[in-house]
Amino acid sequence: MTLPILDLSQTHDREVWTERLARLRATASLVSPEATTVSTLIEDVRLRGDAAVVAAMQAFTDPEFHSDRIRVDPEDMKQAESQLDPTLRGAMEKAIENVTRYQQHICPTNPPNIDIAGAEVGLRFSPVASAGLLVPGGVAVLVSTLIMLAVPALAAGVRPGALAVVH
Repeated sequence: MTLPILDLSQTHDREVWTERLARLRATASLVSPEATTVSTLIEDVRLRGDAAVVAAMQAFTDPEFHSDRIRVDPEDMKQAESQLDPTLRGAMEKAIENVTRYQQHICPTNPPNIDIAGAEVGLRFSPVASAGLLVPGGVAVLVSTLIMLAVPALAAGVRPGALAVVH
């Protein structure tokens, strides 16, 4: 697909631009049906915790989903790690290393403060305290999605929160 060159001094091109911008804004709307669903789910999880997660999973993904699938037993994690193919593990570690390096490279730094009329003025970048991550699945869980969600957060200084893998 080639991106068109729009001349905004031309009526037709302005109309094309306006229509494309409206479509783009609709995907980021805080009042869209999708945004309403997400905010409702977040509030429900805040109020009801795991029970809300189970209800959402049953409604959207798997009607047979039960709370015992929310947390993975540490022994199951150890067993899975011991069975991981070394070549795959190496590829995953290299991907994590590459994404970490790039994220650290682009992470903003605080500019020096300045004095304006006797007041010190500055800007500070601070990570959020923690983050929850949702890795969609289906036929296969996408490890690359986990890496691209978790590594930038960790590189920015966000501490791990919750991880949900929908499978």
